[in-house]
Amino acid sequence: MPEGIGKLPSARMVRLHLEFNLLRSLDGALIGVKGLHWVNLSHNQLEIITPGDLIGLDQLRILDLSYNRLQTMDAAAQVREFPLYNYTL
Repeated sequence: MPEGIGKLPSARMVRLHLEFNLLRSLDGALIGVKGLHWVNLSHNQLEIITPGDLIGLDQLRILDLSYNRLQTMDAAAQVREFPLYNYTL
């Protein structure tokens, strides 16, 4: 994941498409990206989502994690302090 994605101007960014990028981890790269409603991380090689990976994504409503190598939803569930209306594993 490119470092500094959280420093991008995000006032109008509501969707972020990162599918098909061979990502293995997020390493907190989305921290600070405000205003996102939809994040597509499908078709990567993610094995784990850590509690710190989605900090600050308070407006996130759709998280697509399909077609990754995630083994459990436990780590992703710990990240969420607000309800997701739609998620795909």
